[in-house]
Amino acid sequence: MTISAAGSVAEIATGTQLRDEDRRDQTITPDAPVLRSIERRVGADAYRRFFAGIVEVVIDADAVRVLAASDFAAERLSRRFGTDVREAALEALGDDSRPVTFVARPAGEARSPGAIQTAAAATARRGADRAPASSRRRRPAPSQREDIDRTLETFVVGACNELAYRAAVALADPEHAAALGVLFLHGDCGVGKTHLLKGLAERFARLNPGARVLYTTGEAFTNAYLTALKRGEVDAFRARHRGLDLLCLDDVHFLANKTHTQTEFLHTFDQMDLNGARVAVASDDAPAKIGRFSRELVSRFSAGVVAEMRIPDAATRPRLVAALAKRSGLALTEDAARLIAERCPGSAREIDGVIKKLHAVCTLLPMGRSFGPILDAGAVRAALGPGFAPRPMKPVRVEAIVEITADALGVTVPEMLGATRRRRVVVARSMASHLARKIAGRSFQEIAEALGRPTHSTVFTACRRVEEKIASREAVEAGPDLAVSNWAELEIEIEGRLRARRG
Repeated sequence: MTISAAGSVAEIATGTQLRDEDRRDQTITPDAPVLRSIERRVGADAYRRFFAGIVEVVIDADAVRVLAASDFAAERLSRRFGTDVREAALEALGDDSRPVTFVARPAGEARSPGAIQTAAAATARRGADRAPASSRRRRPAPSQREDIDRTLETFVVGACNELAYRAAVALADPEHAAALGVLFLHGDCGVGKTHLLKGLAERFARLNPGARVLYTTGEAFTNAYLTALKRGEVDAFRARHRGLDLLCLDDVHFLANKTHTQTEFLHTFDQMDLNGARVAVASDDAPAKIGRFSRELVSRFSAGVVAEMRIPDAATRPRLVAALAKRSGLALTEDAARLIAERCPGSAREIDGVIKKLHAVCTLLPMGRSFGPILDAGAVRAALGPGFAPRPMKPVRVEAIVEITADALGVTVPEMLGATRRRRVVVARSMASHLARKIAGRSFQEIAEALGRPTHSTVFTACRRVEEKIASREAVEAGPDLAVSNWAELEIEIEGRLRARRG
């Protein structure tokens, strides 16, 4: 017979006490005392998060076996609760002749019918049961297909990111993870931080079947916490996050100036650290440079591996071009890859944009069919035009960007730096924030200070939204007298004015 850890030991039916002579050949459950003793020793909260509905305790004549979801989970339980479980078994059984072992549940073996699922598992299962069969077979969305390629194996390593990459690989390895502590990645947009975090999560989950892994963003973490507060579901929120084996948190700078969310994350971080779990985060700035971040969080992050990721260097860019081209189904000669690398000295996103345009020309236009299976430098020039991928403008002052953006939209600089929420001013402020990142290469904090914003999280959100609007060519709703019709055209218009002033 199997003892299934339930939400409360009191919910388990009392078993029948077996005679000593029967114990040699049968599995026994004497009033489920082992589970009650485990709960008393580890505490109700730890019992609920690590045992209830997750593990099973099997007692037979030869051993006491704790069945976990995977080898990784079994090793973790043994390391953290081995002494407590052994003492609980001794107390309940009255002898120590049967060793206590922690093992993975055999593949294909179902849990005991009496096992109670965790809230998260039950919710996920209900959602799957309600979904029609056709939706469950649906092809992955574009963003999901992109994530398939974001593995550590597909990450292009160079001098600009080698430490960050090696640390991510080590964090997925049980032999090296403990020496690293938290991994903190920082660098400008488009240098591969998200790729590394998602690659780390993918490898860790693959190497540790059954491990609880979560990739999320600072914005999603904040929204989930606020929703839990409103609905009175904070305990469920904490159980979900603090019981993880690996947490990868992107855009952690979004938590700046959010005192309560920072406190919640700090407690989550501390609890995961006590549990031996692993944490990796990414930000645009180093820990000490994130404005309005608690000293406790800065201290925790600084105590781990802080790895900067820079824009691809000259030696890395050709290999990055080749990798992105291969992912798009294009074959390039070395000269062609070198040409694109020379013309795109910015982020990986800039290179990816050129590759996508090249792919479109080769697949959608008649001229593309004449290039042959392998594109050389001449084909690239012909496909993209004589002035393809002009080098980005040299960095300009944020003040100049604000002035030209204000002029293009017919608003004043004082309005942009003030508190008005007039629609056209908000559009100008958002576009100026985006261009200050793209052209001037300024941090969110620097842009916030230049625009008189109270926190850099508002600038971060504005930049993200503008990028989405430009990509989708969303219409600009800022009055009928505006010369441009969508966000992409507005970006081109203002960049042209900036080039004209600098030329």
